[in-house]
Amino acid sequence: MPQVPACILSSSHEPQVSHGHDLDRFVQIGSLTKPLTGTLLVQLASTGTLQLDDPLEQFLPAPVGTG
Repeated sequence: MPQVPACILSSSHEPQVSHGHDLDRFVQIGSLTKPLTGTLLVQLASTGTLQLDDPLEQFLPAPVGTG
């Protein structure tokens, strides 16, 4: 498996800097997906790939949970 740059921030452990990350270790990123998704959408809108008021159905066949 290729090496992937990683940065892990946590408030539950003492501060430390280390090199390397166990690729089999579970890392929860749920709270980070909203700002990443928002940033991506704004970047796509700035390039004209999409408009922020485009309907979701234009990109997905059906909203999750309706099929």
